[in-house]
Amino acid sequence: MPPPCIYLPSNNHSSIGIYITAAFSTLKAEAHPLPMLQPRNIYLMNSDLNKSPRNPATNSPARPENMPDFIIFGTAKSGTTAFHRALGRHPQIFTTTPKEPNFFKYPERLSPTNEDVGNDDIQTESAYQSLFHNVPKSQIRGEASVTYFHQNHPPKRIYESLPHVKLIVILRQPVDRAYSSWCHARHHFGEPIDNFLTACKAGSERNLTGGQESNYYLDTGYYARHLREWFAFFPRDQFKIFLYEDWQETPEEVLRETCDFLGISPSTSIPITRDNVTSIRRRFAWLHPFASPSRNLRALVHRIFPPVVRSCVTRFLRLINEGEKAPPLDASVRAELTARFETDMTELETLINRDLTHWRAPRTPPAQS
Repeated sequence: MPPPCIYLPSNNHSSIGIYITAAFSTLKAEAHPLPMLQPRNIYLMNSDLNKSPRNPATNSPARPENMPDFIIFGTAKSGTTAFHRALGRHPQIFTTTPKEPNFFKYPERLSPTNEDVGNDDIQTESAYQSLFHNVPKSQIRGEASVTYFHQNHPPKRIYESLPHVKLIVILRQPVDRAYSSWCHARHHFGEPIDNFLTACKAGSERNLTGGQESNYYLDTGYYARHLREWFAFFPRDQFKIFLYEDWQETPEEVLRETCDFLGISPSTSIPITRDNVTSIRRRFAWLHPFASPSRNLRALVHRIFPPVVRSCVTRFLRLINEGEKAPPLDASVRAELTARFETDMTELETLINRDLTHWRAPRTPPAQS
């Protein structure tokens, strides 16, 4: 595989070009057939192969039919549910239900009957496109599958289907995010280990309910490593990167910047709520599927009961099944695990041009959210 380069197409033959690469501070120019150059390490310049249909009104890439214009691709337990919901209240934005289709999470040819496919995940292209069917042209379309961030397949798959899609991510202090994810797993009865540090050290061999890998707690937090995978496919101007603190402290500013990034008018009347805040454990395991039903169960219930009844019953079940709240993360555990991310955090500061000193500061965060 050739190293990262700039491809300059030849005037004499469409399949031959020159790529220029920096190696040991020396510029080299070599001729190679085009098939040797992969999308993840080239930028095509002045080539017909890089042209896409254009919108004549804006001279921007044409919108793919029934596909998203933007994707919130991470990270879990970083406020993305509330962020996705707030964007959906903007008159110029359409967001999907379900919030997380997870369509690009899997290899392209994964069988829908594969046991690793989540019950709520969209498994076919036609089903995915149906989420965006009949959306008015005046609205831009988006989804928020946060598992895309740390999985191997999404960058390449999304690039192949949506090379001009805009990508939004919210990054949270990695240990705080891991602790919140562990609490979430306990809440859903998939995590049997009742000690956070023990669960993190248990290794990656065990799987939780629904195929959730246990090393997900810490592995997702190596943000620089994961972002490099995305940057290998997409140019930096297609990304908007926020910190969790941005969303928590100045949500209106985050929404304004997001609207600017998406090329729409900001809205001053978007209500912002906290969503997906979980207790560490529910009282009754058997009641949880009814209080937080899967997509298939929701579809059945929607056919039987009117919206008012569904809303009242769901709120009642969640109220009586509410369990104990998660205690604050132990400061010594937080410091021990944060040290693991030092190298990655240093690189991340350069990648996103943000000072992350406050992520390293010894402190006890509030109870998980």
